[in-house]
Parts: sequence; C-alpha cells; structure tokens
Amino acid sequence: MNLKYLPSNPVGTVTLGAVAAISITPGTRAQLPAPPGNVKVNGQAWPNGASLGAVDATLTWNHRLRALGTAITQQDAGNTAGGPEGSYTVEVLIAGVVIHTTPGVVGTSFVYTYAQRVADDANLTKTVQFRIKPVNGALVGTARLTDAFRMA
Repeated sequence: MNLKYLPSNPVGTVTLGAVAAISITPGTRAQLPAPPGNVKVNGQAWPNGASLGAVDATLTWNHRLRALGTAITQQDAGNTAGGPEGSYTVEVLIAGVVIHTTPGVVGTSFVYTYAQRVADDANLTKTVQFRIKPVNGALVGTARLTDAFRMA
C-alpha cells in the first residue's frame, strides 16, 4: 500500500503533488497465529513461585486455531480441531533472562531437565519461567509467559 501524509498547520496544508509516497505493508492482529491455551508446568496452571523440587519441568499446552474466527474457546479446553497454524518457539528464562530458545516446536509439550537447569545456572534460588510463542511464517502471535517457579 502506498500512502502520502499531508502535513498541515494554521498556514495551510502541503499539496498532494509535493509529498513523496511511502510504501507500507499492513498487518493486523487478526492475521497472527492464535496463542496456545491451557498452558501448564508439571500439571500446574499457576505455579506462582512454587518449588517443583529436583525434577524435570514439563511445559504443556493445547493448540488454538485463529481461523475459527469468533468461536470462543475456554482457556482450559483441549486442542482445537485443525491443529496449529505453524509451530511454536519456546524460551526458557532464568531470573527473567532468556537462557534457551527452541524454535520449530510442533507438538504440545517441552521438557527442561533438572540437569540442564543446574548446568545453566547452579544458583537454584533463581526462578525459572517459560515463554511460548505461536509462529506462522513471519507472523508471531501473542506469547504466553508462565508464572515463575523454582527447580530445587
């Protein structure tokens, strides 16, 4: 789409012919892949500072489908028919800092092992979070960030 912005002030408005066109590609939220639903860590929807213990942390979620349009899906509902529109990128954060990024996840789960947690940062008092982003080509939908939890 080509646009021309016409500056205006109390003296007048610039003429259309005096302004160079700029090219933009419009994008809307409606085109973005739907964020996952029913996101849980080791079966808990809201770990909220909980300590999982010295165990692996399993992130699970359910697919949502943007193409359903106006259909309302309950947050804790199962997978939406039709599957994902692309894949997911999962990030592991320790104390709010991204430590790992795993793109191209096509399933509905991701495991962060306790051994990996210790290797990433031996200070087990720091919290861990997951961020999961739906991706469809160049489009990235709304990310879901889990509550912080401890693995100790």
